[in-house]
Amino acid sequence: SNTFFSYAPNFGSDFTEFKSDFYDITQKNWKQTSSALSQSNNSRHSLRLGTDFFINKRNTTGFIVNSFFSNRQSNQNPNFTYNQTFVNDTLQETSNTLINSIINTNNVSTNLNYTSVFDEEKNSELTINLDYLYWISKDSSYNDNRYFKGDGVSVSRQPLIFLQDMQQAINVYSVKADFQHTFMKKLLFESGLKVSVSKTKNTFLRENFESDVWSKDINRSSNFCYTEQIYALYASLGAQLNTKWSLKGGLRGEYTYNIGDWITQNRKTYRNYFDIFPTIFASYQHSEKYNFALSYTMRIGRPSYWQLKPFRSYIDENTAVEGNPELLPQKTHHVAFKTSLIRYFNINLNYHHTTNLSSQILTFDGKEKVYKWANWGKQNALYLGLAC
Repeated sequence: SNTFFSYAPNFGSDFTEFKSDFYDITQKNWKQTSSALSQSNNSRHSLRLGTDFFINKRNTTGFIVNSFFSNRQSNQNPNFTYNQTFVNDTLQETSNTLINSIINTNNVSTNLNYTSVFDEEKNSELTINLDYLYWISKDSSYNDNRYFKGDGVSVSRQPLIFLQDMQQAINVYSVKADFQHTFMKKLLFESGLKVSVSKTKNTFLRENFESDVWSKDINRSSNFCYTEQIYALYASLGAQLNTKWSLKGGLRGEYTYNIGDWITQNRKTYRNYFDIFPTIFASYQHSEKYNFALSYTMRIGRPSYWQLKPFRSYIDENTAVEGNPELLPQKTHHVAFKTSLIRYFNINLNYHHTTNLSSQILTFDGKEKVYKWANWGKQNALYLGLAC
């Protein structure tokens, strides 16, 4: 048997500064200036434990456990975090914001694996993996907004004070089987399948402090559950044609089915789709001093679980971040050319074409600025890298 263990602590701190100006095109004389300065302290502890058991020369089994625990504490000083509203270039109101937040994240993942080699020459091999992931994140923040007239002294309205508690719990179960077989010592056939099921539960509670009493904000508090099932099957064939040329091609098919259940709004979204992802690779080794490789792959980038949450979490009174349960996955076509000249000079040329590109789009809901995740278009990118 072979047993291993590792522990890695990490501590750090950072500062983040954000400044912006907003103009209302319907009111050309109106402008809002925003500034935010955040200081954060972070700690993270990672652990890894695993063991391999050699049953005999052809069969091996084992397990791996990974875990990390992290804590992030952030503070925004009201002297540097503010919104200023101008009309005809005259300061009308300033809002100063104090924000204290704590984010705790815990993660545990386990893997059970089994590998069997069918013959002494190791021409055929089967590997099976069973995986489970549990992730829980808790984000709590205290938000205190104070408002002053243009003179910076007189109070313009009552303060807005609220608490936000967000929790996300994720369970992911998967099983994967991979098979490979070598023919005539020159052809390598690989195939496999994977089934993955994930369940995510998001809760968001907002409480407002009014008349010296904390009360739940029913309109902003929310619950959202998301379930996703992915069934994947792949096959590929690689060939060493001669001492100089090698080729490889493959196909992967994926069927995805997901359900978004916004419990608070009594609204469900359903989506299912099937995709084919091809892969082509060719390489030429002319000599030790010169070689090149050309490849094409198609990839999928599914939205993160936190990008799918439909409710708003507020940064301050007028600024919020909102997810989108109908966000589509990004799809990228990637072409790469790599060559090495005289062993020490390398050239990398990459082209990406991405559809259903997703990012945060700034929208306005009344006077609220909402950064909402959305698919908005396509992207073409060309990269050139030189190294020696």
